[in-house]
Amino acid sequence: MDPAPKAPVGLGDTPGLPATPANEPVLGSMNGSGSFSSEFAGTGTSAVAVYLACQSEGDVSVIVANGTPVTIPCGTKEESTRQLFAVPSQQDRISVDVESDGLILGLVLTDAGK
Repeated sequence: MDPAPKAPVGLGDTPGLPATPANEPVLGSMNGSGSFSSEFAGTGTSAVAVYLACQSEGDVSVIVANGTPVTIPCGTKEESTRQLFAVPSQQDRISVDVESDGLILGLVLTDAGK
């Protein structure tokens, strides 16, 4: 797990969403609590980064592109947690499934393969 950049830009001004670096194009974001899923447009990328921020401490299970679940510790909006995921090539849609024990969280998905 890589620490999030210290000079965040992008969606960080949106309430509940973590900041992301300018050199990683944003594919989408979601926020909520508990467990939820979303799909984002695939860009032919080989890797995506998940930036995670929660309102309280805890761990979140994240599954990207129907892969293996990865447990990610919560970061804050100012210092989000960053996790890289490999993506099978030629994905038209990238699915993201989030499971938590009721944590209120924000997640931003970026193209980390560019």
